[in-house]
Amino acid sequence: MLITLTVIGALFSVFVYNQIVATRYQLGNQEEQSNVLRVANAELKDKLYKILDKENSESFVRSLGLIKDNKPVYLQDKWEEFASRY
Repeated sequence: MLITLTVIGALFSVFVYNQIVATRYQLGNQEEQSNVLRVANAELKDKLYKILDKENSESFVRSLGLIKDNKPVYLQDKWEEFASRY
């Protein structure tokens, strides 16, 4: 009886140890993937900030030959005028 309990306890200990090792291995893989994704995210943010940078947008506008209008005239909603005709 004592030998049976010892063998069962040893097998259970090996099973628990294997589960712990497998969990640590999976955790290590997840941490590696997380670090890779963090780096990729930082690189994408850097590209986005470079695209949206004011200096880049000004040079883009100049390359298109656009000029800044100091007193722009915007379209106005003429709904009331249109509705009063009908």
